[in-house]
Amino acid sequence: LGVLGTYYLHVQQLSWLPLLPAAVCGLLATAVLNVNNVRDIESDARNGKITLAVRLGRENAINYHWALLGLALLLTLIYLAVLPVPLIGWSCLLVAKPLTDAARTLRHTRDGEILTGMLKKTAISTLFYSVLLSIGLAFF
Repeated sequence: LGVLGTYYLHVQQLSWLPLLPAAVCGLLATAVLNVNNVRDIESDARNGKITLAVRLGRENAINYHWALLGLALLLTLIYLAVLPVPLIGWSCLLVAKPLTDAARTLRHTRDGEILTGMLKKTAISTLFYSVLLSIGLAFF
């Protein structure tokens, strides 16, 4: 609602297009939280902390993580395909590699220290996505 309200305030019309990058930012932020929850799944379960990862179980929480990333990528591609965004706008897709690398590591390790690194990598990639897309749209 906030995205649509701000968009309307600036351009005096409504459009569904601003919802796409807003949803992507939300999906990527959720992916950051999910990495944290998967990393802490055993200790959370032991301490009675019922996170989504605890409810889903490790394997399904990792599948959920891949779904978050896949949907974020799909919505980004739709957004970029619909608008005549200059090539620099497409640079936001550069974060796909570090995000998928981190997701692969999430699947293959339970080492808390390594997963903390993947949490950092996912968070930084999310920041870079937002910055690169913003730069691209500034030239639109």
